[in-house]
Amino acid sequence: MKLLTALASVNQGICTGRRTAQRLYEIESITKLKGRHKYYMELLDQRRHQLRGARGPLLLSNTPVLLPLQFQNKPMAIDNIICALFKRTFVPRYRDISSDIRVICMGELGCWIRLYPDMFLDNNYLKYIGWMLYDKDASVRMKCILALKALYEKRESAMKLGLFFYKFKKRILSMTQDRQPEITSECMQLLRLISEHYVGVFSAMEYVFLFQFVYAAYRPMATAAGELICKRLLAPPPHEGFFGQEPPDEFDRNLQNMKTLIDFYLQGEFHRHVPYLVDGLWEAAPALVRNWECMTALLLEPRGGRQDTIPRRRPPPLTLSPELRPRPHPSKTPVSPTSRFRHRSPAALRTCPEPTLDHRGLSEQHTTAEHSVSALTSQQERVLIEMLVAAVRQAAEGRPPAGRRLGKKAAREVDGTRRCREHANMSRHFVKVLPQLLSKFAADKEKVTPLLQIPQYCNLDVYDMDGLGSYLDAALLELDCLVQRHSDVAVLEACARAYGTYCDEGGSAHCQAAPACSRLVDMLVDVLTPLLDVFIQHEKQGLFLGHGEMGRICSTLRRLAAFYSAHDLSSWNLYEKMDSLLTFRRHQGSLPTEVVHCALQCTYYALLWQIVAATDRLPPQEALLDLRKRLMKFCLVCRVYLNHQSKVLSEKAFILLCDLLLILSHQGPEEDTGLGLLFFVPDHVLQCKLLTFVREHVFLEDTGAAGPSRVYKEEDADELHELFHRRNMLAVVCKLIVCNVLEMSAAADIYQFYLKHYHHFGDIIKETMTRTRQNDRLRNALSLLLCLQQLFQKHVDTYGLGYDPIEFICGPFYSIRLLARRFALTLGFDRARDAAHLIHRCVLGEGCSLTTPPPVPRPWRGLAFAFSESPVPEEEARQRFPNLSFLLVLAEFSCKIPPAERQAALAHFQDSIPEGVPVFGEGDMNPMLVYRKSLMRTDYVAQGEEEPAANPFDAICKDSKRPQELPVGTCSTWTPDSLASSSAGDREARNSSKGQKSKRDVFDVDFLSSEDSENSSNEDVDVEGISVHEGPAIGRFLESSAEGRMQGRYGPAACGRLSTCSLKAGELHPTRGGG
Repeated sequence: MKLLTALASVNQGICTGRRTAQRLYEIESITKLKGRHKYYMELLDQRRHQLRGARGPLLLSNTPVLLPLQFQNKPMAIDNIICALFKRTFVPRYRDISSDIRVICMGELGCWIRLYPDMFLDNNYLKYIGWMLYDKDASVRMKCILALKALYEKRESAMKLGLFFYKFKKRILSMTQDRQPEITSECMQLLRLISEHYVGVFSAMEYVFLFQFVYAAYRPMATAAGELICKRLLAPPPHEGFFGQEPPDEFDRNLQNMKTLIDFYLQGEFHRHVPYLVDGLWEAAPALVRNWECMTALLLEPRGGRQDTIPRRRPPPLTLSPELRPRPHPSKTPVSPTSRFRHRSPAALRTCPEPTLDHRGLSEQHTTAEHSVSALTSQQERVLIEMLVAAVRQAAEGRPPAGRRLGKKAAREVDGTRRCREHANMSRHFVKVLPQLLSKFAADKEKVTPLLQIPQYCNLDVYDMDGLGSYLDAALLELDCLVQRHSDVAVLEACARAYGTYCDEGGSAHCQAAPACSRLVDMLVDVLTPLLDVFIQHEKQGLFLGHGEMGRICSTLRRLAAFYSAHDLSSWNLYEKMDSLLTFRRHQGSLPTEVVHCALQCTYYALLWQIVAATDRLPPQEALLDLRKRLMKFCLVCRVYLNHQSKVLSEKAFILLCDLLLILSHQGPEEDTGLGLLFFVPDHVLQCKLLTFVREHVFLEDTGAAGPSRVYKEEDADELHELFHRRNMLAVVCKLIVCNVLEMSAAADIYQFYLKHYHHFGDIIKETMTRTRQNDRLRNALSLLLCLQQLFQKHVDTYGLGYDPIEFICGPFYSIRLLARRFALTLGFDRARDAAHLIHRCVLGEGCSLTTPPPVPRPWRGLAFAFSESPVPEEEARQRFPNLSFLLVLAEFSCKIPPAERQAALAHFQDSIPEGVPVFGEGDMNPMLVYRKSLMRTDYVAQGEEEPAANPFDAICKDSKRPQELPVGTCSTWTPDSLASSSAGDREARNSSKGQKSKRDVFDVDFLSSEDSENSSNEDVDVEGISVHEGPAIGRFLESSAEGRMQGRYGPAACGRLSTCSLKAGELHPTRGGG
């Protein structure tokens, strides 16, 4: 490969020298009349024809001269060597089994095309790159994309790739969804280059497909899509594309581009998160998304709009002249689709225009004409405000939004001095225009709420440095008006956070903002105090306040609760007022729900600020005891409101109680004095109440056909909001379990719904299992086993003992087995040996491990639960052991037991079987036999036994006929000896029936024994031992089994060899029945 690269470089050097000699000859021929020496002209002519490699006589100064043969055939000889090397090295190895060799081949081919385009820039060589775009290895696909990207970066080579892209266009478009994010970003850059070189190459729907990647999670991919959007949607710079009129100024062009971008977001149906669009254009269009003057000018523009003469969209791209259009290869017949690939060249800027795309990629004819720049609509203003706030946040923090991953080659950090200067300029601009923005959008809560986030991203020191104190007074005045005007919680909390930013003690705005905030709180408290006094007096006398007074109380409480979340209002002593309200509610029971809701919120924040004060400065012990009493009283109040008839109030009490328990659990109980007095652990009754609340309010039986697996649509906004609240409540209680505030055994009540509500809450429950396993693997295993025991007991209480074999493979009992199988998968492969020991302790009790496990309480033992006898004496043996079917559930964990310890586990199981255990069902429907076989799957070769099916229940499910039920009188009692003899009898019965042609079960397949496998060889394999029942049913079985697939692909001999190899290696048999 490197030799061919060197030859291509040599020949390319010859071609370059030939062009240089031709150019020098043309220059000297022009100047020969000025007395240039004739001998120098002859040398240039001779050199030019030598490099050209022409044959036949040449005319040098009107004299026929025949060049030597070595000069004539030099380029042709190198081309012949290159062709021979290409056919002997590249063609046989570009599809090599090794991906590294394929990568080398594609990389060198791209290098050859760049070095020697006269030969390799042809469809006969480009086809190899197109074919390898389908390679399964990501590095090979990446090399192909990089090779094409290097070709499309040059105009000369891009002109000759029209037919190639027409053939592989669909594949290149599909690679934007590749599994490797690096390939997707490079492919998007390639498509951007293609769109720049050719006009009309993509349809409208293809542009719609490409534009949506600006919302991709991979940031380089989003940036590449943003560059494509800038090229196809936004107006060009002033020096490009404006003919016959004066180009608009930069400000007007940015105004129009901003409107186009807003229309693109509104009319697109891809995403509803503006920060991702801003981040995608952050590097592609910095002059647009960081243009604060343009954004604020559009927002502050009056409703009537203004008239300007600017182009509506990007001026139309133009086509090439006919002599510059790419032509197909001479050996190929011209294809009509290649006429679409017309290169845009500066030499042809004055030819006829062609259609461009609108903001969604739709083809239209546009000419530059006067257009009225109208004012923004309400929806456009909302989107622009979101874009403005997202850009301000990213400029201040310097990181992309949450969920967007950076590439491996992340962009270098901007210089610190430059970033500080840009941040100062941004802050200086917004402290001037923020009062105007708040004043204009004060009536719209959806628009003013995000605008209130701007102060926390600005440098407020500019108020003192630049003498902008008057703007601070205007901003505080607007905040005061917003608090008095709105009663929405989102607006009030945003105002409180804005006041908190201005009142920062280290900031320059503290001196003016802190008194303003105090005056506002004083006003709210003065309004609330007389209203509460009058309200309580009226309630005691049996009278009622009017709706106006009650509304004022609710709105004032809502404002105080919002400010309490960001400011310490302990000096106003609001706790006493809220406590009197809650105490009155408990005794009288006549407060409105909204009043109680705000009172709970205010009391919770008051207690939090008292805890913060106690943490910063340790108060006396009497104050700590008083604070503990207040905390216990609030927990009691929330506990009472858990059963309130109002759903909103009960859920609020649950969230506040869980958060407070989580905060108090961080205080250590090791000291009797100090902060240890605040430590609080919920008792058993409170834990039961919390779990009961979760079962009743979180795991609901959703209405509809899909039930718990229902997929909500965007139109179901209310139901999605309700689902969000339910997920939040589940996450809160799971956090209590993970942080050991609640006992880990409480997680068993939540694990029961893992499969039933997997679609909505599966991620939260799975993360809880992972965290609890990291905290304590033993207790986590115990909680999993307790969950299965509770489900099994509930099943027995609901459906009875249920010894029908069909219930073991379907129905409610089978769902318990599926849950156990999923629990076994969650144990993972990390520290598998430790997990297996835990399964020994939980499932098999003591004595199974080589080391003595720690003592396990008897109610947790799996076998003890399965073999537990009924407390009521029963006459029938079945009812004496009601939990015997639980062995089918425990069998799902046998796969996690190490093979070296399964023999000990089997011995312990046989020793644990009590006398008189009943036996029902036969074969794979017997719980004890199924559990025993699950522990014997690695001992068949050593004992010469036949290996059972990998999953007998799956084999039964494949049979269309229902298994025959046993008569009532077939139940008997088993002992450990009878269990072993019964298993041996089954093996003898199967071995005695081997070779018979009588009617048998279609799933009974005999395998090669270990002796036959050892005596067989690779050349001559005896396959007579494989006897199957002839018929269509067994044919379908062999097609689905491993042996059937082997025989269908390799034949019987190869199948025997594979079986022999696996048996000698001591691994699992590859021809296991049932696949």
